Amino acid sequence: MLENAHNLFIAPIEKFRKDHIGEAKERKKKFDKETAKYCQSLERYLNLSTKKGDGQLKEAFAVFELEKRHFFKASLEYVLLLQKVQERKKTEFVETILRFMYGWLTFYHQGHEVAKEFNSFNTDLQVRLQKTRENFEATHSEAEQLMVKMLEVRTTKPQDSGSLNKMYTRQGYLFLMEKKHLTTIWNKHYCQYQKESRKFTMIPYSQTVGKITTTDTFCLKECIRRMNDTIDKRFCFDLTAVERPAIIYTFQALCEEDLKQWLNAMDGKEPSSAPPGRVAKQEGCELDEAGFTFVKNCIDAIEARGLEDQGLYRIVGVSSKVTKLTQLAFDSRKVECLNLLDPGEWEVKTITSALKNYLRNLPEPLMTFRLHTSFITAAKQENKVQRVSTIEALVGQLPKENYRMLSLLIHHLHR
Repeated sequence: MLENAHNLFIAPIEKFRKDHIGEAKERKKKFDKETAKYCQSLERYLNLSTKKGDGQLKEAFAVFELEKRHFFKASLEYVLLLQKVQERKKTEFVETILRFMYGWLTFYHQGHEVAKEFNSFNTDLQVRLQKTRENFEATHSEAEQLMVKMLEVRTTKPQDSGSLNKMYTRQGYLFLMEKKHLTTIWNKHYCQYQKESRKFTMIPYSQTVGKITTTDTFCLKECIRRMNDTIDKRFCFDLTAVERPAIIYTFQALCEEDLKQWLNAMDGKEPSSAPPGRVAKQEGCELDEAGFTFVKNCIDAIEARGLEDQGLYRIVGVSSKVTKLTQLAFDSRKVECLNLLDPGEWEVKTITSALKNYLRNLPEPLMTFRLHTSFITAAKQENKVQRVSTIEALVGQLPKENYRMLSLLIHHLHR
């Protein structure tokens, strides 16, 4: 009997592992493949420019919806199979042990008395096994019906998954705009918002990568919808943090309805009226006395310590240090403690990056949106005398504060 233990005990368990658990692993590969296809389809759809025609957008939306249905179906089929395997483990494994025990007890002639002692246990186990098998068939049938029902509900009445978790007012995936050197990239984040505490948490995460790195939490100060003519993306909005008033976080929602849900959850505002192309003002980056003081302090430190450095404005500083410097410079309680002339505390590349960041985040360029086209036209003139004369006249039309800041920067760059 013990010599046949492998065939009676080990082999059935091994067969269960290969047949059922192996099937679950294969279904997992299919699920991962559908997940990757859905995520890629989502990113392609969100990356469509607002310049695309309605026909192209509708066609892309139809393709995206088809991939989403395939993804939901694959997800539910995978969950159904996992439930099936879990329920089978309760019956097949116990049934294998029970079969081995029956054979073992039958094999020994002198085990008759022992077998009698096990009768009640075996009978009880057999009854439990039968009930478990009946429960498996019932629950599996209910699970299949639930899967079909969920697919029908998603088709007829889509459910907003962002409000299912009662711990958070709103949660879901958003794409965060990040500037890297000369380019702009959009990284996927899982975001959560609690309206009572106004805490906003963003977690860099993508299903195709599957890694959670660091999380970032801040107290929300303001949420403003982004005007379509200020950015080459759809469904965008800006967030401002209480702790970092100089930093504007630009997010892209998954669709128009998702954008409305986020704006509603965070008491989002419509952008203030402004000339075409002008974005909403960003707090902390204004052409006011605080801004002029910051620029002058940066220029003084750069001219005192960095005029001989190679790649003075080309080499960028560490992002966290640049953010810290900007926050200190525009914090009226801490600005007096800021000493940019101390080489041990602030590197030159950190100061130059903070200066560039300030100018980049102004409500509009120093040359203004109003005169932008005129400056471009003047710069293209072939006659040098006429070109210089036209640009000089345009510079004279700049607002007083813009002219003052431009003069300060030109004098610095000339050195």
